[in-house]
Amino acid sequence: MSPLTPESPVAQSRGRRGARGHAGRTFIGVLATVIVLQGGITACGGPAKEKTTETSWELPERPDPGIRDAAAGLMDGIGVRSAAEEELIRQCMTARGFRYIKAPDDTTPVKTAADYAISPQQAEERGYGLRAQLESTANAPRDANNDALSALPASRREKWQTAFSGGRAAPMVKVSVPEVGQMQTRDGGCIAKARRQLYGSLEQFLKLLTFQGNFAGQMEQRAARDPRVTALNGRWSACMTKRDHPGLAEPSKAAVRAGDTYRSRNAEDAFTFERAIAEADATCQQRLHYVPRRRLVEDLYLTAGMRKYEAEVTAVREMNRDAQERARRILSGRDR
Repeated sequence: MSPLTPESPVAQSRGRRGARGHAGRTFIGVLATVIVLQGGITACGGPAKEKTTETSWELPERPDPGIRDAAAGLMDGIGVRSAAEEELIRQCMTARGFRYIKAPDDTTPVKTAADYAISPQQAEERGYGLRAQLESTANAPRDANNDALSALPASRREKWQTAFSGGRAAPMVKVSVPEVGQMQTRDGGCIAKARRQLYGSLEQFLKLLTFQGNFAGQMEQRAARDPRVTALNGRWSACMTKRDHPGLAEPSKAAVRAGDTYRSRNAEDAFTFERAIAEADATCQQRLHYVPRRRLVEDLYLTAGMRKYEAEVTAVREMNRDAQERARRILSGRDR
């Protein structure tokens, strides 16, 4: 079984862990992508097309106070719920005669931070943090379940996978998620049982967890297409061209270019380039007041989105509140 398959244990466990962008700066949009595409959850048919455009959205004159914290708050407690889900899967697999090794707990709070923001001090000291990120990835522990499964006969591996996710014969649950489109996951095995026990229903889990994980990232994407942000990016790009880094559409592309350099140069030379382009990026951002200007537009879309999807936001909070209490009982052993 390949660790790249959506139903594999490594994908299932990674699907709920924090994620970092090219620049090593936490942002909820990347986390969202991981959540919806891993753990046996896949898109079917692509994102739904909205009839309205960004400019026709009812943007407020000013964002609501604390809107970023409110958006990030949709993910509050996910580390505890993930740990409980892992425990439920372990119990279920044990009852079916298989060993399941739980993923390490990760209770780090989720925060919404600008993926593009970088200070001159950060740039000078570590660039975008790519070297450290690459070293961390290279030294990351292997998935214990995949390693254990690789030592089993093929027939035993297939039985383990069927117990884990229901196998390919398990029926698919499909839901429509605002801003994302059609999503699906298998209704079978210990994964589905654990999620149903924790979240009440598999359909609710699939729709609302996908929504909460993708919401902020989708709003950021809408903001990125706003004329105010595209004009700001144009000025940033011109500034970078003057500093010998032409052809970059926006700050995140500078981090991508720095990352690509690690494939063509030795680590030390690549790090030298990373710091140089990061310093140019930070200088241009500072001169243009880039971060507060772009963040203001993003906050307008976050505010508009929280209002437009008030029903979904309320449902997410209610689901998480109930699941959080179940998770505490499960982890304390009171739910056995």
